[in-house]
Amino acid sequence: MIAILVDDGFEELELGAAISVLSRGGLNWELVGVEERAEGAGGLRLDVDVTVWEASGERYEAVIVPGGTSPTTLSGYRRCLELVRSVRERGLVVGLSAGALVLAEAGVLEGRRATTYPGLEAELRTRGAEPVERGLVRDGRVITTRGPAFAVDACLEVVRELAGDHLANSVARQLILK
Repeated sequence: MIAILVDDGFEELELGAAISVLSRGGLNWELVGVEERAEGAGGLRLDVDVTVWEASGERYEAVIVPGGTSPTTLSGYRRCLELVRSVRERGLVVGLSAGALVLAEAGVLEGRRATTYPGLEAELRTRGAEPVERGLVRDGRVITTRGPAFAVDACLEVVRELAGDHLANSVARQLILK
């Protein structure tokens, strides 16, 4: 099971990419939110499957944090940071664009190379990460991206890690990426 951590202001394009790629890869996911409902940056409203207050990190093989403005709010909730840390102990942690700020606040980027939405690099640096200006950065089991255009690639990395190369390549072909 993969947790997709959302709150009001999430980047809808990144959430859509995550849901599409993970589903095509046969991976189970659920939306985890601070509240029972969240509204995206473009006005898309959705119900979450479980709140962060009910979620247990041991349940998840990975956590994905879409960008938008929601990472600013998510970073302020200790429970969100604890969930990210808990998943990091044995799973993949993914910050899509500004979602990397939640990973940084949780301490999982300390001493690691990472990228984020342009203009936010200083926030990574102050939390011990080494900012890199690349579209996608993978440092061990931590994946970060620079913007929405790289969300599909990051989620393909999750499929590759959890379901294998063959399935990840199949999904990439379905999406006409390979």
